[in-house]
Amino acid sequence: MATTASKENVVTIEMLYLIHKDYRTAIDGLSEQIEALTAEVSTLKNATPQPDTPTLIPFRLPPTAPAHPSAPDTSPLALPTAAPTKLWAMVAKMCKKAKTTTATKAAHALAKQNTNNGPQLRKGLTDSERRLIIQRAGEPLSTTALDLRDNINLALDVTYVQTGSLRGNTVTLTTMESIKATSLNSEVGTFIHLIPGTVRVLLDTAVSHA
Repeated sequence: MATTASKENVVTIEMLYLIHKDYRTAIDGLSEQIEALTAEVSTLKNATPQPDTPTLIPFRLPPTAPAHPSAPDTSPLALPTAAPTKLWAMVAKMCKKAKTTTATKAAHALAKQNTNNGPQLRKGLTDSERRLIIQRAGEPLSTTALDLRDNINLALDVTYVQTGSLRGNTVTLTTMESIKATSLNSEVGTFIHLIPGTVRVLLDTAVSHA
């Protein structure tokens, strides 16, 4: 029994020794790590740049004279002078004249354009100014005066002719009340094929003065 107890004691002592040895080894490792970290912290502290302390520069304000209160300005305010009535009247008259001149020019230009582009219109035309006489040869026309008028207006694509008459081989065309026969005469080439055998085309005013 004594021998068994001695063996157990030896095993226990060896175990305690090993535990103590491991504990010391761990403590030594931790100590080395702590020392390394402490040295690194010291190095970092020494390497960190310190902020420069600003140097104060003395500054002295220049002496100023004491301000004296100035007396208030009591002079009356100058009001803008009103424009004379005559000047405004002249300006208004000039503007009115310029506006009237512009409107007149525009009206003349429009009237000229309408005269050039359309039939010659004029109020109060005489019957002779509105008649166009067409003399022809050959057999009488097979169409009526009404159909001839409609066919001529259709060929012109505008209503120029108001009435038409057939007397033998003479065709008389009367234009609308505001259209001169000269306008129809200038377009005779458009509808002359509707009046076969045409010999002459005359204005009634020319026949009257002949």
